[in-house]
Amino acid sequence: MTEDHDAPATAPAMTSPEVTITLDPHVKAYVDRAVENGEFESVSAAFNEAMLERMRRRPRVRSW
Repeated sequence: MTEDHDAPATAPAMTSPEVTITLDPHVKAYVDRAVENGEFESVSAAFNEAMLERMRRRPRVRSW
């Protein structure tokens, strides 16, 4: 079995740890609209996607 470190496109199926974050009001409004428009399943999904994309663009920061 080989590991494909570039494969995760979404959060893993296992239970993810909860994290509380504080957002700037304009960021929260943007994400809320994106969720309402069906672009993301949830706020968590939006941030997971954003962070996975950042991890792909900045490989030196990868921890997986």
